[in-house]
Amino acid sequence: LANLCFPIPPRKHPYCARFEIITTICGMVIKQRLRKKKMITVYGLKETLTPRRKAIAKAIYDSLNLGLDIPHGKHTIRFECLDKEDFFYPEDRSENYIAIEINLMQGRLEGTKKRLIKMLFSELEYKIGIKSYDVEITIKEQPAHCWGFRGMTGDEARDLVYDLNV
Repeated sequence: LANLCFPIPPRKHPYCARFEIITTICGMVIKQRLRKKKMITVYGLKETLTPRRKAIAKAIYDSLNLGLDIPHGKHTIRFECLDKEDFFYPEDRSENYIAIEINLMQGRLEGTKKRLIKMLFSELEYKIGIKSYDVEITIKEQPAHCWGFRGMTGDEARDLVYDLNV
């Protein structure tokens, strides 16, 4: 129905990777946020997260490369830069607090995932200055058949350049 009316092209939020589509339906303006599931999401306060996005992305890509042998740029990273009134983080943490969610295909060993988490703590503290106490990391795993990319499901992919069973 929305496509029958005059759509305005997507607009990028000035601070983060948020997109909106504004359409008109029968004279009413409707805003829709495009919320595609990303493989990695980083949540934090807008004023402290925004200037560090590139450095944090590099730390994540470096850790994925060293810890899981995943080539740089193979995962999408989304930054959720939130206003203070929209982000309730633990009271005993500083304004540098960030939460990182990592979605992976199932198959990695427990030790490999632990090593990735510890590597991220180290990279963020020593290269960016975010203390480990201000970082929370969650790894979520789904079976390969629950992933879809390049027109196929993950269990059909035979050309991955990294190993899932490490």
